[in-house]
Amino acid sequence: MIDLTQYEELTKVLKQAQKLERECEKKVNKEKRIDFDKAMQDYDKIYEPYTQYKYDVLAKEVFNTLNRLNPILVEHRTGKRLTFVEIFGGDFNKLSKTMINNLVMLIREKSIVYKFEDDVKLLNGSFDHGGDYAWKNKIGFDQKVVFNV
Repeated sequence: MIDLTQYEELTKVLKQAQKLERECEKKVNKEKRIDFDKAMQDYDKIYEPYTQYKYDVLAKEVFNTLNRLNPILVEHRTGKRLTFVEIFGGDFNKLSKTMINNLVMLIREKSIVYKFEDDVKLLNGSFDHGGDYAWKNKIGFDQKVVFNV
């Protein structure tokens, strides 16, 4: 089992990210009460401090921690088991924003793209049970959709 709560720096960085996210959410809600349309137009701008922190600090700390651990991850679509380094590589600066988002999802919630092979205690204290996805084809990756037009 992997216990992510034992990594103090990772926990500290996540708490700061959550604090920034709450502050941005409060600003958006305040703006919505004043002028909903303007708040929605300015949404990305209001969330910029959180977004920057997530991409520059949080994701980098997640990458460094998991790169050292090099856990085995299960890919949702194929069920392949690959090491962290095989998926994300060894250089954080080469990751796309999509891959950075996948990193953050791995430690904040149960990721939809990758899952740990081992059981993991997430930073919020909940457990993500490792192994295969319970409902592999329920999410839609492997289903054929036919529309009658």
